[in-house]
Amino acid sequence: MTTASASQPRHKPLSTFAYMRALTQYRPWFFILNLILWTAFHSSPLLFGVLIKALFDTLSGGEALTGWGGLNATMLVLAIAVTDFSRLGMFALGINTWIRYWLQIETLLRRNLVRYLLTAAGSRHLPESSGETVSRVRDEPMEVVEYIERWVDGSGVLIFSIVAITIMVRIDPLITSVIIVPLIAMVLITQALTPYIRNFRRRFRRDTEAVTDFISESMTAILAVKASGREAAMVNHFDSLNQKRRKSALRDSLLRELLRLGNANMGVLSLGIILLMVARALEQHSFSIGDFALFADYLGRLSWNMAFFGDALSQHKRAGVAFERMHKLMQDSPANEVTRLERLPLDTKADVYDAASQDNQRARPDSEQQDVSRETFETLEVNNLGYIYPNGTQGVQDVSFKVSRGSFTVITGRIGAGKTTLLRAMLGLTPLASGDIYWNNQLVTDPASFFVPPRSAYTAQVPRLFSDTLQENILLDSQDEQQLVTASRLAVLEHDVARLDKGYQTLVGSRGVKLSGGQIQRSAAARMFARNSDLLVFDDLSSALDVETEARLWHELFQQREVTCLVVSHRKVALERADHILVMKDGQIIAEGQLTDLLRTCDEMNYLWSGHDQPTAAD
Repeated sequence: MTTASASQPRHKPLSTFAYMRALTQYRPWFFILNLILWTAFHSSPLLFGVLIKALFDTLSGGEALTGWGGLNATMLVLAIAVTDFSRLGMFALGINTWIRYWLQIETLLRRNLVRYLLTAAGSRHLPESSGETVSRVRDEPMEVVEYIERWVDGSGVLIFSIVAITIMVRIDPLITSVIIVPLIAMVLITQALTPYIRNFRRRFRRDTEAVTDFISESMTAILAVKASGREAAMVNHFDSLNQKRRKSALRDSLLRELLRLGNANMGVLSLGIILLMVARALEQHSFSIGDFALFADYLGRLSWNMAFFGDALSQHKRAGVAFERMHKLMQDSPANEVTRLERLPLDTKADVYDAASQDNQRARPDSEQQDVSRETFETLEVNNLGYIYPNGTQGVQDVSFKVSRGSFTVITGRIGAGKTTLLRAMLGLTPLASGDIYWNNQLVTDPASFFVPPRSAYTAQVPRLFSDTLQENILLDSQDEQQLVTASRLAVLEHDVARLDKGYQTLVGSRGVKLSGGQIQRSAAARMFARNSDLLVFDDLSSALDVETEARLWHELFQQREVTCLVVSHRKVALERADHILVMKDGQIIAEGQLTDLLRTCDEMNYLWSGHDQPTAAD
């Protein structure tokens, strides 16, 4: 899949802050609870520093004098211990709360991405390959959650920094200003490096997607690679992709770690400045041992805080890239679709069912929100249908035909005539450039959402099977064993099942690699028959079947059920059974009618019937 329907508007992504404001509205009390806990955790060292100062000031008098708040040294030590243990408790509670919130936000973003791609109105095309898409769905929400973590920590870090600097200024403004300047300088340096941070992150993500995509494609084409003896070339290419990814990962990580190291070392530098400046102040008794202890304690934390602010700035840019990439994946979606706030079905089975029902209804346009369970099919009419490929070339143009209930309509033509393109455009698998489609004389406004079971079922020329059992591939979410047996019989598959080691429980492997080409096609046909749909659409089902098996399949199907079929085929067994034949050439229907009439009047039909052209590949 590659682009969305041309008629659908494209929306610019929101700003990073706008996306973040939206996310904080998901279970806001949970976000506020995290904010409170982590604000308390990060600001509590203020009290620790004051108590440390009071303790050292008390002890420096040579005896247990009365200290801060009327507490003696022993009581101050106990107060410090209580403060430290309380902070440990806040951390334990905060980390438990944060992890739950973190996982929910990640799941929300991934659910929104996948749901929109699967259920949104119109023809859905991925802007990238499946491997790259998986990489985006996996990685980008993690970047966003890391940025939310900066928001949760930020208020406490900011409160500590402001109050600590205020206390330090009141003790000695000169020393405070001198040691704070290097820390602020590091934040400014981080801001200046922002364009590099963004570019390095983009390159790293792009190179990671390339590796993921290559692995996915390699698994699909592994038999072709082995048959052609190209294993070494594949390994070399994989190595080159990994080397490229390694370099971009090093650049991204190196810049990030250098910034963190710089922020950390600024704290060490500032501590050195304190040691040089306070020596004389201590001699003059204008700077106490307690003041030095407070400065040393606060400075270590301020150094981390400044590193935090610097990292938060760079993470802001990385989160912006993540939102940008997620929005690009969703293409024509509203700008706020990625942060759509709907409760996740995490609690009960009832929640899962209700949420799924609501999602399906939300995804369909108003004109399509009707019960698809049972409406008697009478006619399908296609008028002036056209499709243009993304490179600008014409796929099909001005195609019109009609399919009536109970008929067997065959579309035939040479390789590249446009047969597969016609089916995909009609079913909404590719965006229409022109034309109208009518079902029972009612205009179909969104073919992609409309042509689904039980209205219509489709089997592609190269069917896709899941790496699961044969039963799961046929029934999907159903557990009706009688339906399984019936569908298998109609697909002439029952004898093959009997020869499999575990029958219907046999794992078919990735894309059905453990089955033959004919078994894969008949498994996909059985999956179609299990849906009990009114209109059955086959794209060259016979390409991997022998003539006898195909003849049995059509015989079983029409003997057991009253069905309506729209079939792409070049086989004589299908053409002889057809009530109506559509002959295509160069993206247009050049003739139509019954076989005997076409053989008498259509040179193209005679050419195909004589066996000069045997299509074996999708148009």
